[in-house]
Amino acid sequence: MRVLLTAFIFTLSHWALAEDSAGLIQDYDQTSWQVSDTGAQIAAFEDQLAAWQQLDDTSEVLMWRGAVAASIARAKGGVGALGLLKQAKKDLDAAIQADPDNSMAVAIQANLFAKAPGWPLSVGNSKKAAAGFAKALAVDPSNILALQGYGEFLAEKGDIPGAKIQYRKALTLAPREGREMADQARQQTIQGLLDAL
Repeated sequence: MRVLLTAFIFTLSHWALAEDSAGLIQDYDQTSWQVSDTGAQIAAFEDQLAAWQQLDDTSEVLMWRGAVAASIARAKGGVGALGLLKQAKKDLDAAIQADPDNSMAVAIQANLFAKAPGWPLSVGNSKKAAAGFAKALAVDPSNILALQGYGEFLAEKGDIPGAKIQYRKALTLAPREGREMADQARQQTIQGLLDAL
């Protein structure tokens, strides 16, 4: 009886975590793609980060903490973002350590390395970015975030043919279940990036 009760509680807690995570992911997508006011976006992201910090330290939760912290940093910009970038890297490092095959955590971290200022100011590192994009796409070739990020990275390095390949792959993907709005909005952004090359 005790074993059954323990199993039931374990299942219930995982169901509750999945429900909490799904709602927070929907909130994140809406904030990222549908909120244009920077102040409102930062406030929403900060609320979401606080909510993720209440959940257990699984690879997915750590990944989302890193993603949201990076989003706050991007929205704030400047010196005020540097601490958030370091916190995002710390959470993403922990997510990848917990699950090395978490390709989305690897892709988020690769974007962080590609776009953040470099040492000594922050965590930016071109070599780590390139390695991260390659790893994320080796684990999951349909990782839309890695495809977009790698395309942007290659375009910035002057590899226009390589960037076009990544963008075109991203545009062939079907939106993920539950992330349709975000993926469609991202594909519109990617189409614009491709058209601008």
